[in-house]
Amino acid sequence: MAPSLICSFVMCRTVILAQCSNHQDQEDVARLALNLLETLDRSMRRITYERGDGYTFNYLIDSGFTYCVVADEDIGREIPLAFLNQVRKDFLGKYRAQFVKALIADSLSNELGSKLKQHMEYVAAKVSKDEQVAMEYIDKNRGWRIRRKSKAPSLSYSFVAHGTVVLADWLQFDHTVSGMAVDYLSELPCSINKITYDRGGCTINYLLDSNFTYCAVAAKAMGRKIPLAFLDQIKKDFTARFGGGLAVATVQNSLNKDFRSQLKECMRHAEVNAAQASKDKGVTMENIEK
Repeated sequence: MAPSLICSFVMCRTVILAQCSNHQDQEDVARLALNLLETLDRSMRRITYERGDGYTFNYLIDSGFTYCVVADEDIGREIPLAFLNQVRKDFLGKYRAQFVKALIADSLSNELGSKLKQHMEYVAAKVSKDEQVAMEYIDKNRGWRIRRKSKAPSLSYSFVAHGTVVLADWLQFDHTVSGMAVDYLSELPCSINKITYDRGGCTINYLLDSNFTYCAVAAKAMGRKIPLAFLDQIKKDFTARFGGGLAVATVQNSLNKDFRSQLKECMRHAEVNAAQASKDKGVTMENIEK
């Protein structure tokens, strides 16, 4: 069965205006999506959480409104965020002016809820079971589609931290987002395993495990799958080399001599994979468009 979107809602401040579920037995997942609202960094526009339970929790924050969709992990991140962009477009085009006067819970579930369901069903119909990223359109009128880039996207910065102390890092090329990646360490919700923030044309990806945080800053076009696979490998290498880090002293840059070269090598390997993935995606999308 192809991966799909599970449930979605539109919210203004603390009031849910409309919601829809594709699976009646997923009430716990929908409830968790609401509970995670408390952990959102409102300075971010797009946030994706992954807790290791097979789902991603995707949020689009804009002008006091929050748009959310829970998706199967295998569907990736691009499709849920494109779905949220379309929901936002529909909402702003028709409803927003009504809420200057009043906000009533579920006041739009009948009308907007059916629109959410329609978009969910459309996404499910367009997602390729084999490639899991193949959706030709999410916006029928505009013809939005994933496009092949002329140059493969890249990773720019990575580090391993204990608490808020960076133990080892590698900077491939400087970017203002790199400094932000370190600054956000103190604000990460510890209940989440994997977190992705959008910032300045980049994604900041975190893997949290046993008081250690593994981070990668990547070009947004790279998506989420490759940066997180990179972090899984970094965690594996770090754990194998330092015994889980239990004997590691929490001193700034104390492991640069021992582990920086490993970060550099894993980053190079990830970019080779990204280049191949970009090529494969282009072929996939060309086949869909024929």
